[in-house]
Amino acid sequence: MPPIDFAALRDAVRVADVLGAHGHELRRDGRCCCPLCGSANPSTLSTYADGSRWRCWACGAHGDALDMERQLAGCDLRTAAATLAGWAGLSGTPTARREDVARSQLANRRRAALLRWAHVEARVAADAARDADDDVEWTATMLAKVAAAGDVVTARLLRQTLADVERTALDADAHWRGFEDALAARNVDTIADIYRAAAGTSS
Repeated sequence: MPPIDFAALRDAVRVADVLGAHGHELRRDGRCCCPLCGSANPSTLSTYADGSRWRCWACGAHGDALDMERQLAGCDLRTAAATLAGWAGLSGTPTARREDVARSQLANRRRAALLRWAHVEARVAADAARDADDDVEWTATMLAKVAAAGDVVTARLLRQTLADVERTALDADAHWRGFEDALAARNVDTIADIYRAAAGTSS
């Protein structure tokens, strides 16, 4: 494993960056639910004013960004350090210039923002997929009733509608699974591509 400058790493990565990478977001006051003990109180975990350290007032866990990554990822300290160093672009670097650290912080905040966006969009996509499945089920039920009643014209229209809603359901399911797969792999490049595509569609 290449050498890691722990001092530069602690300057480059904040607790909010690590939490965001795992799908947790701090409030404006620097607090959130503790992802370690599962407390539902949104003020349980608090961070220091400079964002460098944290403490959970329910379970008593505390530390810096490295400790948070180590506990959330379930790994040892050096593995956590290597992960964060990779995010910050500090792997194998004996020292980091101030501008390098600033760029690393910006990149990590962008990464955390993309992951937070993807978590929200994944929930929206899951709801859309469920709604599309409900549409398929309802249309299929209506088609069966109309066909049984011998209404040929309405049955023909419902068959076309069913084909349309089935295509919509397949697209919605693929969209949802795309988010889930990217989040499972924490593939920020794929998430960024999805974000750009969504932004282009809405513009």
